[in-house]
Amino acid sequence: PGAFSKYTQLTELRLTESRVRMVAEDAFTGTMISILSLGGNEIEDIPDLSEIASNLIELILANNKIRFIGVSFFREMHKLKELRLDGNQLDQFPDMSELPADNMLKSINIANNLIKNTEINALEGLHRLSNLDFSRNKITRIP
Repeated sequence: PGAFSKYTQLTELRLTESRVRMVAEDAFTGTMISILSLGGNEIEDIPDLSEIASNLIELILANNKIRFIGVSFFREMHKLKELRLDGNQLDQFPDMSELPADNMLKSINIANNLIKNTEINALEGLHRLSNLDFSRNKITRIP
C-alpha cells in the first residue's frame, strides 16, 4: 500500500518545498485527494497520478525539475480547474489532447520554463480557460 493509502478521507495534500524527488505509483491509492501540491521539490519525472486523476481539482507541480509531460497524463482529469507547472524545465507546452472534452480547466500557469513557441493547438478543447500565464519563457514569436 502507498504512503497515504490508510487516509481514505484525505482530500487535500500539500508537500511543498520538501525535497521530494519521486512519488511512488501507489502513493495516493485509496485516497480522495482533490488538491495536490508538490511544488518546490526536486521532481524530475512526472508522477503517476492515475489513482486520483478523476478527483483532482487543483494540481500544483510548480518549481520542480520536470522536463516532459506525456499525453496520457491528463486523460482522466475532467474536474481539474487549476494547473501550475511554472518554474520547471519544460521546453514545450504539454499536449493536453487527452484531457476529457468536458474538462473544467480554467487556469494554467506555465511561466518560467524553457518554452520556445506557443503551440495554440495544444489549447484546443480548453473552452473554460480564463487564465493562461506564459511569462518568462523563451518565446520569440507569436503566430
